Amino acid sequence: MNGLMASGGFKSAFETANSNEKTRTEFHAMMYQKAGSAAEIAPTVGIDEVLRRYRDFPSIAKASAAAYEAEIASYDTLPLPVPSAQETEDFLFALADTREKKLRYLQARNDLQFALQKPEFFHELPPSETLISTIGIYEKLINAAMAHGIKLTKGQMSPPKVFDPSAIVPPIAEPLPVQLKRIKSEGRTLVAGPHSFPNNVERILFDVPDDFQATVKVAVNWGGPVAAGFGQPGMSMSARVAGIGLLTTDGKKLNGNTIRLEAAGTEVGGVTGNLRHDQMFDAKGTSYFGDTVHLRITVNRRRMLKKGEFSTDGVIFTKLPGLVALGNSNAPLGPEKKLALFAWSRDDVPVKVEFSAPIIVPLDA
Repeated sequence: MNGLMASGGFKSAFETANSNEKTRTEFHAMMYQKAGSAAEIAPTVGIDEVLRRYRDFPSIAKASAAAYEAEIASYDTLPLPVPSAQETEDFLFALADTREKKLRYLQARNDLQFALQKPEFFHELPPSETLISTIGIYEKLINAAMAHGIKLTKGQMSPPKVFDPSAIVPPIAEPLPVQLKRIKSEGRTLVAGPHSFPNNVERILFDVPDDFQATVKVAVNWGGPVAAGFGQPGMSMSARVAGIGLLTTDGKKLNGNTIRLEAAGTEVGGVTGNLRHDQMFDAKGTSYFGDTVHLRITVNRRRMLKKGEFSTDGVIFTKLPGLVALGNSNAPLGPEKKLALFAWSRDDVPVKVEFSAPIIVPLDA
């Protein structure tokens, strides 16, 4: 109606349109009026009447007012669909619990996916089949938790309930936690403390196939010179050692390739023996002028042989002295064998070693 009152040309346009035999224009209006009496409250039909009623309505209401009554009441007395304080508290608790479980499932799934895609950042990982099946269960739990939360927020669950995967049809059992062992706190960095040999040898373990070749880059901070005694004639034990090799799962027997520091300087070579009984001895070595080296180990179980190589640039490799016959060594090969990155110090000075992710290539027997 405000538009009709403001537009003086509406009436003439309306009448002109209706007078045209080819057009038909209709005007619809709804009216509700409380104040007034007799003709003052009669329905208005024409536009002129509507406009006149609007102009006269203040006088009409003043002369014949209509009464309205309002009752003031608290929310406790009004039949409004408002939940009780206890229901609100339970709803918020159930919603927070569902969110916490959903985020926990997401974190567990993401961790397992990362481990499956980047196994080089972990050691002693479960089989891939175990990781994949566990990821699938967590995804089902995530979807179920999201559906539960949606029902809560839409008011489709009365009374509110916490998310219980065992109550789902069909029920879902949460998997047992998968222990993911990240490679040391500084990535693949080992810090071997003073006198860490033989009881506190730092190590990172990897599963390997029966026949394989593994290559790793080793960068060592020796921590200082070596006191006289280590590496002297008649000695077969270096002061500080870092390398790659094969270690039995009981942590006793080790056979590997190393870079090591003696009183006479640095050399590359091998170690073999028993860690637990302090019977780990240096194999024949070659003088090496640097603190970074690429070490490669090749294992052939059928022939019971292990070959060691080293390189300054990771491209051209040189065979380390000797070919170790694993069948006759102090570290016989078996299905329990793990690939180990290791470091230790026999003297008073710690050694810090940074390893690259080992490149493990399976070989045909």
